Amino acid sequence: EVDLALRASSGGARPPKVVVVVASNTKAAKKALDKMWAAAAKPPSMADVDRDAVLKATVVEDASAVAAALQAAGSTEGGAEAVAQLKAAQAFASKHASVSVEADAAEVSAAPSVVAAASKAIEEDLPRLAAALEARVQLASTFCETLGAECEGVVGDVLEAFDAAAGEGGALLKATRDSVARDARRALERTVLPAQLELLRAKAFGELKKKLKGLRIQRGVRQDAQKMVSQSVAFFDQKAKAALAKTAWSARAQKRDLEMFLSDYVQERLDAAVLGGTHIPGGRQGLRKLWPFPVALSFHWLQPAALGRAVDGAQGL
Repeated sequence: EVDLALRASSGGARPPKVVVVVASNTKAAKKALDKMWAAAAKPPSMADVDRDAVLKATVVEDASAVAAALQAAGSTEGGAEAVAQLKAAQAFASKHASVSVEADAAEVSAAPSVVAAASKAIEEDLPRLAAALEARVQLASTFCETLGAECEGVVGDVLEAFDAAAGEGGALLKATRDSVARDARRALERTVLPAQLELLRAKAFGELKKKLKGLRIQRGVRQDAQKMVSQSVAFFDQKAKAALAKTAWSARAQKRDLEMFLSDYVQERLDAAVLGGTHIPGGRQGLRKLWPFPVALSFHWLQPAALGRAVDGAQGL
């Protein structure tokens, strides 16, 4: 709209602005350009002016087609520089689409090296450092009670590797560094955390089974079993919170899942005890353990001479 006002005030013919739009969906981009032109406020003297006379826009799908589009539109001045900056910006945006940063020309020109350093940090340095951590504390078979601090140490080492490769920079470098830290933490959260919580879950389950071995069948046995479930869940929660204290990670979902699993397990054990005769709900049979064994034994047999052989013979029995 500002350009339209300037053109109307100057009165003379001015060449159109040459714009190249890079978009994966060219049809949508063209429609957006048409809507923009239709919605623009035009001076009365330019109400009937065609868009191409003011804004010569070309939509391409890839940055490699920018130079050809500029040449076809009749503009070659600064074309190579524009393509180089566009490619650098595209590479940066593809890696850090959620980052919004204002960067000067020097930072944009340095973007490829910064992105390369970020890629190396995530794709090479992080797996190497994570493998070293796994070997050092045996993450595959042992629950690490200092997991958060250990993972934050790995993130710090990844950032040191990034800093060494990226060099100095301004806002662009800082935004990329923050993104590398987020990506490293997310990768560790997806790979290391689930396996560690499974190990902790197994420990909590083992604690419950130890408690159930001493459970006695008596009035209120289901309430006693539920208390044991709550104690095992609290054990899991306490250990998880202590291990993840240095991070923003949470084990709330795993805690809820564990509570349901343990409750179902205890319910199934009690139902099996009822079916097996070990547990009679509401009965007053004394104290008996939960694990199945016979409630009572009885023997039945026939006595051939119940009153003695002489008596049975005399009576014709």
